[in-house]
Amino acid sequence: MAHCHANRLDLEGKFWLDLWSRSTGRVCVSEEDTMRCPRCILGALLLLASSQSQAGTLGLAPSANAPDFGADFLNVTYVASNDTFQATGFITDYANGTVPLVGLGAYTLSATITDDGLLTAGTLLVEGDVGQRTETLLTGTLNAFGFVDPPGGSVFEFLFTITGGNPTVVQDFGGTNAANCGIILDAWFVNGGTAFSGSWSNDFNNDGFSGLSDTFAAVPEPSSILLVLLGGVCCAAWLRRRR
Repeated sequence: MAHCHANRLDLEGKFWLDLWSRSTGRVCVSEEDTMRCPRCILGALLLLASSQSQAGTLGLAPSANAPDFGADFLNVTYVASNDTFQATGFITDYANGTVPLVGLGAYTLSATITDDGLLTAGTLLVEGDVGQRTETLLTGTLNAFGFVDPPGGSVFEFLFTITGGNPTVVQDFGGTNAANCGIILDAWFVNGGTAFSGSWSNDFNNDGFSGLSDTFAAVPEPSSILLVLLGGVCCAAWLRRRR
């Protein structure tokens, strides 16, 4: 998992200054260059921050109109000896979808998370009945992960990419290969079990049935959008001035 670390601005500034000099074949010594270079550095740093800057959690939040599967009665476990995180339960609701959920189905999230809290693999399986029979409604591959730093908490967040499922549901979520769909999972340790301490060197589990989750279509993070746009504006302004 990528945590938010303090930037070494002096080293990064030298890096981007050197990169600018190499790309232009010039050394930044003139007054004009010193006006151009900071804009390039600022734009690059902002774009870099948009991809690296995130807190312990991913800060996910579904929009009011996003297709959203609700899962309840989740059994949430983590076994440190084999790095296995798993949440299993039942799909009980499908909000904002093209088709209604008429019958419950299984919900299975499996992930491999190292002792350092790094996601190395993971899958999602959503089943249910949307009018014909109980079937696979959505499958995905987990590709990003967030959690509450020590002393820990009960909420775990994932981003995933769509790999298959019911054609109508898959289309609701943006189609096959749609990326950055979100999962917010609350293990709800207050009812029993062994709570997550923030360390992935120890086993933990809830009471076996109190967890719940939301699995929803992709919604870009506003802060990331702002950083990307601001970085792009700085780079564009520098390029225009250079011409």
